[in-house]
Amino acid sequence: MASTKKIVDIDIATRVIGDEEDIFIIRPGQDFTLYADFRKKGVAFLDFPDLDLLLFKSKWENEKQREAVLRSSTIRDWHLTGRSKDQQPSRAHSDYEGRAKGMRLGAHVASVKRFYLELPVGTIIVVPGPGYFSDVLVGQLSSKVISQKDIGLYRGEVVPARRVDWLGQKQKSEFSEEAIARLQNQKPIIALDRSLRKEFIPVAFDQYVFEGVFSSKFLTTELDFSTLDDFNFQAFTNYVAGVLVASRELDMPHENVTMSEALEALHRYRDLIPELATNINSPGFLRLSSEQVYPLVIAAIFSLALAAGASAQSANVRVHNSSALQEDPCAIKVEKHVEAAMSLMGTDEWRAACKNALRVSKSAGLKSSVKAQKREAVDDDGS
Repeated sequence: MASTKKIVDIDIATRVIGDEEDIFIIRPGQDFTLYADFRKKGVAFLDFPDLDLLLFKSKWENEKQREAVLRSSTIRDWHLTGRSKDQQPSRAHSDYEGRAKGMRLGAHVASVKRFYLELPVGTIIVVPGPGYFSDVLVGQLSSKVISQKDIGLYRGEVVPARRVDWLGQKQKSEFSEEAIARLQNQKPIIALDRSLRKEFIPVAFDQYVFEGVFSSKFLTTELDFSTLDDFNFQAFTNYVAGVLVASRELDMPHENVTMSEALEALHRYRDLIPELATNINSPGFLRLSSEQVYPLVIAAIFSLALAAGASAQSANVRVHNSSALQEDPCAIKVEKHVEAAMSLMGTDEWRAACKNALRVSKSAGLKSSVKAQKREAVDDDGS
């Protein structure tokens, strides 16, 4: 006989940044002249219009590649100086033979190969704006090479480009002096210093795993975030965190872990309490971080509370990760912790936790980019 079962699908939308994964700064043209095109059109490209990328398929640098860069640079300079008809550059590749001298052209060849042919889809890039108070864009490459034909500066030119999902932005002045100095580099593309990656990752990703730290972000969308809102949020997070600690560190096989028992678990294992950073600027955000997976689990259970309320305890939870670049064990880990925590919560305790989540969500507009959605599925038991 067929029956229906309640399922809640949870998307943790968490980017896992590998220890060896590089982030790249892409300079948007001389004097940042291409910044507006990058931002508006959702693309990134090096400042080499009408460049024949077929010449760059060879692994080794050769004279034809250097000549192609010289040709493109000459066309670029013509556009920058006003497109005079009397000084229109030659388009014939043969006219640049034997002229491609200098170390800079070799460096540009390497930049072209890296950006267009080597960086995989999903690579994180940073694009600085022109001024100290302009926005720095952070995003991910979302395509291989495309042809862009509507760049404002290069009217009539075909420009090789790559699509980008812009994920966040932050004013340049708010970064460290070291990061700002790196953003001023004149090269078309450079790898961001490993030590500076931690400044840019939170700009792009609400949930991420980086250098062994799990982090989740909660956004406040209302203008007011009161001490009562803070109490409700922390009551929810402390209870869930305490239950998670109890399920791992204490001998508590029984259901109905109370708030006092959860808090006692946190007192006994203070090193497992997620760190809380707040920036309540009406609107603002709260961010949980820990070397344990708990921030992602807390965000998942918070979204579960908002989506399903008290009925969530009888639902089957399915966790996936839409932001994973490959098969992700993180989603499996979160799902197991959600199941373990929910099994230890009594009905009254879970109702109280849901009430706290709903209150702070309603009054402060608190939400997470971890999404939960209810559905029903037919379960055919074969009878």
